[in-house]
Amino acid sequence: MNAISTVELRARLATYAGNNLRKSLSMSGYNRAGVLVPIIFRTPTPELLFTKRTELVETHKGQVSFPGGMMDPEDT
Repeated sequence: MNAISTVELRARLATYAGNNLRKSLSMSGYNRAGVLVPIIFRTPTPELLFTKRTELVETHKGQVSFPGGMMDPEDT
C-alpha cells in the first residue's frame, strides 16, 4: 500500500466537501447507522484511528473497526 501525504489527502477530501451522498445513495433495505472515520494529521503521513471490539459483545467479537454503529431509537 502506498502512503499518501497530508496535503494530497486534504485535497482529495476537499472534493467531497458539501456533497450530500444521501441524495445519491439508496438507503432502502439498510439499517440506519453512523461511522466515524478519524484521520489524524499530526505526522507527515495521515493515520487512521480504529477501535477493537471487546470479546463480550454478541457479534463481531475482537474485530477491528471504525467507531460507530447502528442508530438507537433515542438518537437524533
